[in-house]
Amino acid sequence: METYTRLVGSNGLVWHNNRRFALRQLRDLGMGKSKLVAAVHTQAEMLIEEFRKQAGRADKVPHATKVAVVNIVWQMIGSIQFKVTDERFKRFQRLIDGVFESMRRMAILDLFPWINSVFPDALVTWICRRDVVKITLDSFSAYFEEVIDEHKATLDKDNPRDLIDAYIIEMEKDNPDSTCSKRDLVLLIFDLFNAGTQTTDNMLTWMIFYLANHPKVQERMLREIDEVLPRGTLPILEDKPRLPYTEAVVHESLRKASLVSLGAQHIATRDTQLGGYSIPKGTIITGSFFAMHDDPRYWDSPEEFRPERWLNAEGKFVAKKEGFMPFGSGKRQCVGEGLARMELFIFSVALVQNFSFAPPPGKKIDLRPVAFNPILHEPKGSEKVVVTVRP
Repeated sequence: METYTRLVGSNGLVWHNNRRFALRQLRDLGMGKSKLVAAVHTQAEMLIEEFRKQAGRADKVPHATKVAVVNIVWQMIGSIQFKVTDERFKRFQRLIDGVFESMRRMAILDLFPWINSVFPDALVTWICRRDVVKITLDSFSAYFEEVIDEHKATLDKDNPRDLIDAYIIEMEKDNPDSTCSKRDLVLLIFDLFNAGTQTTDNMLTWMIFYLANHPKVQERMLREIDEVLPRGTLPILEDKPRLPYTEAVVHESLRKASLVSLGAQHIATRDTQLGGYSIPKGTIITGSFFAMHDDPRYWDSPEEFRPERWLNAEGKFVAKKEGFMPFGSGKRQCVGEGLARMELFIFSVALVQNFSFAPPPGKKIDLRPVAFNPILHEPKGSEKVVVTVRP
């Protein structure tokens, strides 16, 4: 089966070209920079409006968080925006959910590659549901192909609107080393949505759950925000140094949730000795970020949710800590890290500034993941939270 990925599962020139192009375009479009803040603010204001609608009752985290995250990524990739009640978004979300379910099944082969050589092909197909996976991913690809065709029909080469426009222009250049094609663009978009939508949406939900279960953390975070920002003022990136405890809460949530629990697969390029083990060339290597973030060698009382561990004696935020790797590392580090950090910072400030979060009366929110998932460490979708509007 064709590899449905360009930034994670490819190698060589294809991987190099796609990663370099994606990083350049996302930075040009404002990832991690002030020029994208206005777009994030627009989505933050929408979130405030939607959370306000369910104030005073125990309910699930509103699906508006999904809309907000998707809108920011789509704005950069294809200049597309959805409203909360948009039927087009529901169709798009079904496609995303189907893709992640398919990826869970295919991850079996990443974790146990010997299955291919032990079991008959028909049995492997049944175990991984390859036929269903192909149908799901092809449907997702067809959706993107429609968007690309619309961009081609309205392209102004002198004024590219987004990443898709930039790729189409790149595709038409006379470059002997180019790997550009319509199919390649579809798979690049596929990767960017995998990296930038479900992950950030789930991380925001985890953060709300942690805050709900830790009211003192929430109170301290609000005090800091109120000291720095007038009520109703959304933060900008320049406010980060003045909000060290808020940054600490974001990072402690990233550590505890360990959203991408196993990270991306790597492969040994040569025979290697590591920690007393022999790793032959060609071995698939998977790092356990979940184990690392829960390792007492790196973290004092790792089972505790304690944002203070990210502050030094002067109360300043300390970003770099050994054993912390929520976005991976090295040349395959998540290309959307800057965007994810921006969204989590602005969204968390906006929500805590306007609301308090608590478990339903007499209950605690279950902070165990819905199930072990090598692709995404998801919070239990059935958990409810009480939203109260701050005076």
